[in-house]
Amino acid sequence: AEAASAEVDAVNEKMKAQKIALADAAKAYKAATASLKKTKEEQAGRDGELFIVTKDQEALVAVQALIQPLLDGSCEDEAKENLIEGTKGALRDLGFDPSMIASLPKVFVKAVADRGPFDKMALDSLGQAMDGKLKELEDKRAALESAKSTDAQAIAASEQCFSAAQEIQLKAAEAYMELEAELAKKTEALETAQQVEQELVSQMKACTREVAKLEKKLLAFREGAMAAYLNLRDREAPPLPPPAEEDEEEPAAMETSEEAAAAPEAEGEATEEPEDMAEA
Repeated sequence: AEAASAEVDAVNEKMKAQKIALADAAKAYKAATASLKKTKEEQAGRDGELFIVTKDQEALVAVQALIQPLLDGSCEDEAKENLIEGTKGALRDLGFDPSMIASLPKVFVKAVADRGPFDKMALDSLGQAMDGKLKELEDKRAALESAKSTDAQAIAASEQCFSAAQEIQLKAAEAYMELEAELAKKTEALETAQQVEQELVSQMKACTREVAKLEKKLLAFREGAMAAYLNLRDREAPPLPPPAEEDEEEPAAMETSEEAAAAPEAEGEATEEPEDMAEA
């Protein structure tokens, strides 16, 4: 049971260390996930911005082509009004100065020869504004496209970190589950060993009680029957008393009586023998 308990303790210590490793892996995975999400969101934001800038650039190029007939006076009068309104709306959408936009219809409705210095100044301001806006959009688009390439590299690096963190977390989780399974086996073995130990303790207690009873009986035997036996075994017999004189005459008398008894028997035998011989 002690060995099984030591094994359970060892597995618990490993689980504590693995739990810390698993927590660190989870933290790293969470950080990698957040970093990847942020990088993708930043890229998505720049992609959206690039889409808008591209659309504005295309719209501005279209406006430049749209107002060219108004600038050179080649637009017919019946189409001029619609063209002017379309130009105003496009310029508003592109964020041009409203006061400049408001002055354009008065200029565009005039023939080229009828335009004065103020009209020419307004058209020059429009041309400069459009060129400046187009240059701004081109620079912004170039920066966004360059950032897009950088974003792709950042996303690749974030995805690599994410994959590595995910793999580490999975391995840490697998190792922790293996330790859990090992702990379950060790705990089961410990419980079995403890049960066996309890049974052995119960048997030992019963044996101890039986030994105590036997020792008590042995002590009673030693103090009783065995002590009496040893006392009798080791006892010495007392010396015999000297024989008396009457005892010496008694054998002689016994011999005389034996001889007297034997004499008649001899005489009888002698008397019977002649009878046998006469018969012969």
